[in-house]
Amino acid sequence: MAAVALLIACAAATAAARPGLTESRIELARPIDLVVRTRDGGSLQGTLVAWSDESIWLSPTAAVGGSAPVEAERILHWSELDGSQAFEIRRRLINPRDGLAWAELGVCMLRSGEVNLAERAFGVAAVQTDERLAAACEEALRLVRSGGDPGTSLEALREARREQALDGRAPVDGAAASAPVPWPVLTQAQLAMETERLKRDAQEKLARVLLTIDPLETDHFLLYTDLPADEARRWSRRLDRMYAKLLEILAMPRDARLFNGKCVIFVFADRGRFVEFESAAFGFAARRVAGVCHQRGPDVFVSFYRMEDETRFISVLVHETVHAFMYRYRTPVNLPTWANEGLADYVAAHVNPKSREQEDHWLQARRFVESGGDVCEIMRQDYSDGTWFTKDSYPVSHMLVHYMLRDRPEAFRKWIDDVKSGAHGGDWRASLEDCFGVDPQRLADGFRRAMLTEQSWRR
Repeated sequence: MAAVALLIACAAATAAARPGLTESRIELARPIDLVVRTRDGGSLQGTLVAWSDESIWLSPTAAVGGSAPVEAERILHWSELDGSQAFEIRRRLINPRDGLAWAELGVCMLRSGEVNLAERAFGVAAVQTDERLAAACEEALRLVRSGGDPGTSLEALREARREQALDGRAPVDGAAASAPVPWPVLTQAQLAMETERLKRDAQEKLARVLLTIDPLETDHFLLYTDLPADEARRWSRRLDRMYAKLLEILAMPRDARLFNGKCVIFVFADRGRFVEFESAAFGFAARRVAGVCHQRGPDVFVSFYRMEDETRFISVLVHETVHAFMYRYRTPVNLPTWANEGLADYVAAHVNPKSREQEDHWLQARRFVESGGDVCEIMRQDYSDGTWFTKDSYPVSHMLVHYMLRDRPEAFRKWIDDVKSGAHGGDWRASLEDCFGVDPQRLADGFRRAMLTEQSWRR
């Protein structure tokens, strides 16, 4: 093991000193507040404004907790960050449908000495793309064991990507053109083994904030919560009912098992503990959100806190769990951001009839179209480039999904299946024309007319 560690360290040093290496700084359209943990045990509070294959750029923000504020824009190499947080940050920055980007993430982890995290990234790359990339990932691991630079294994694929971009043949959104591989169907023994692994992983994450919580285990979920026992049992029962409802909406068999083992849910009684846990376990600054879904390889983790408004709490619980469900539906390919968020809001409102969110979103979306807002602009917003979200993004996306499902539910289900299966080279716009007979502009025009015609919200 010492010899392997030495080889990895040598490979990391070689990569850092590669002659002629130039960093291509990628600016984020919407910067991200972070509490960055460094390998020496320190932490920095700053705003991520740009990144490259080698580094991240942090700008100052106000300090929180015990973290030291960044005083001026600072460059940190990925290898200076805590390994698990570096993985999580970079995962958020790449296109989740781009197999080569996942492979680059794996190489980044190898250069930092994080072999397990590298293998996780390579596993996602192999699922989403072709045999050439899977072979390149294996070559990267071989190179690191022999003291070489793992990044050289991807040079031919990088060059092919550049050539595609130059002659206009690049796949949509930079994603691999080959069809994605469906999630494997696990045996009962494999499901049990993955569930036990997830229990160990969850306890390790909780230990980072000095917590030990026994899970409430349901048919499809592992619920970790510090809520009172009676309330915890009530929410655990609701989770399985919600899962059954999602199967019904997507016309799936009642006994379908989507998760890799089970979905892990963390619910904290206190917002401060939720924010602390997100920072320690996932490297995510959760000060502006009520809940979040983390997709890590084949696993999904949902985390949020118990709000006083129970109706709002139920909506967040369902919304984030829908993200987990849809990630595991058929293949790892994600819906376009607006559809992913709009569908989660739609299902949350459907499962939670006491919520006024549907009517509130209808009113805001109507004001948006009345004022001449560009629906297509919201449909172009994306997690990966930081453009999601503006104040109208969630209401308009919710009502757009409502409009599509209300008028043509079967076409909507087919569209989801097409997108998840990588039809039309992964171009959701082409699938939209195939399933609905419209392009995004015509869909937006029809939605605008429908919103202006309606005088009041109708469920």
